[in-house]
Formats: sequence, structure tokens, C-alpha cells
Amino acid sequence: MGLLKKSAAGRIVFMSSVFAFTNNLSLKKLNFDREKPNCFDRQFVYGNSKLSMIMAADTFAEKLKGTGVTVNSVHPGLVKTPIFTKTYAVYQNVFFQMFIWLSQCVFGRDPWEGSQGLVHAAVSRELKNETGKFFGDYAPRRKPLKAYNKQLCKDIWNASEIYVGLTPEERL
Repeated sequence: MGLLKKSAAGRIVFMSSVFAFTNNLSLKKLNFDREKPNCFDRQFVYGNSKLSMIMAADTFAEKLKGTGVTVNSVHPGLVKTPIFTKTYAVYQNVFFQMFIWLSQCVFGRDPWEGSQGLVHAAVSRELKNETGKFFGDYAPRRKPLKAYNKQLCKDIWNASEIYVGLTPEERL
């Protein structure tokens, strides 16, 4: 963080997703219970992780305000990767696999195209002073409602610091 703050215009970009809107994130559901998986909760693991990325980006943006470091999150669009067809929930449903495959063929971007939104957020002069935004197709987009819940964001941030074992000196 010290080096980023010293640089002329440091940037942090989080890869999120529009699937952040499909979540059931709460402080109690911060970690997926692999020992006692609930099939309903399993459907939300990816969305919860992507919402957490937006929340982390927003919290970093707030904590780094005035330092010259900008922090944003980006939805890359539908990218042609096997991420969905390799997940447990999709793997068991051949019709959903076919739907995902067809959607990716028709609407999907190749990985290079999908990466361009992140590159844009990382280097674009237009975004030099933009921070705490969620981008999709190179423009700011509305975030999931929970991303605007400041108390929930703070609680998840604090729990995450504990989970990863940050010492008081390492915390922002």
C-alpha cells in the first residue's frame, strides 16, 4: 500500500461480475460450509464472491480516498470460459449446460475481449480520478443493493481481516 500511495496514480481493479446480483451474502454466510453443503446456498457461492469483490473495492476506495490511488470493480461481460460448465450445479443439469454453451456461443466474448474492460479500468486516462465505481462495458453501472449497505460492507471487511489473520499494523 505504501508504494501504491507513493506512485503518481496507483490503481487497483477487482474482477467482479453481473452475477453479484445473484447473492445471499450475509455475515453468517461469509464462508461456504463444505462439510454441510446446502444445495440452495451452493447456487449463490459465485454471486456472493463477486458481490464481495465489489464491496472490497468500494471499501478500499473509501479507505484510500485522497491518496491518489483509485479502486474500482469491473464486470467483463459473458466470457467464453468453462467456469459455469465446470461448476457442480450446472454439471448435473445437461439442459442448463446446453443453455450456457449456446449463450456463450451467441453472446460470449473471447478471453482477450473480456479482459479489455479490466485493462481500460487500469490504464484509461478518462478514469484517472474515478474511484469506487462498478464498470461494465466501459461505463459505470448500478451495483447490487447490498453493496450500498455501509454497515454490511464494514462488517464483512472486519470479518475478512480476522479470517486472513491481519495484524493491527497490517490493517488499513
